[in-house]
Amino acid sequence: MGKAEGFMEYGRRDPEYRPVHERILDYMPVELSLSQQEIVRQAARCMDCGTPFCHAYGCPLFSIIPEFNDYVYRGKWQQALDLLLSKNNFPEFTARVCPAICEAACVAGINGDPVNIRQIELAIIEKGYESGYVRPEIPARRIDKAVAIVGSGPSGLTVANELNKKGYGVTVFDKANHAGGILRYG
Repeated sequence: MGKAEGFMEYGRRDPEYRPVHERILDYMPVELSLSQQEIVRQAARCMDCGTPFCHAYGCPLFSIIPEFNDYVYRGKWQQALDLLLSKNNFPEFTARVCPAICEAACVAGINGDPVNIRQIELAIIEKGYESGYVRPEIPARRIDKAVAIVGSGPSGLTVANELNKKGYGVTVFDKANHAGGILRYG
């Protein structure tokens, strides 16, 4: 995983924040992004720890973190995205709002700073959109059944996405004017 001595060679790098006088004028992200080179360095810090607590105990979605970090380190962004999406329907949400329990469980964090997993996840999904890797998943066949989902928050949208992949016709209903639930209105 990553670079054998990466966690000793590279320090943890966290993104900086936009100046307050700019961010009070819009709804754009507060955090600035790390450069692609810095993201690769952060991925290099992921060690072959034997028991990756980050995904076994740290991630509620059981994301396969060491492997997607390794793909990022090796420049295999499409494979990293495929692996990320295999466990996480909406990394574009989670990478921005997740408290990163995986980082608290990171073995590199026992005697130093943990790998910046949340930023790597964000970089993977952003690179996926930028490169055209993220595309609609249209099922090969449709099932002759329809499902109604009540609530367009993260859970409702995740269920709708999973059922759509399986071929069901899905309609999402929400009492609010726009989809998003707690992500929009919380």
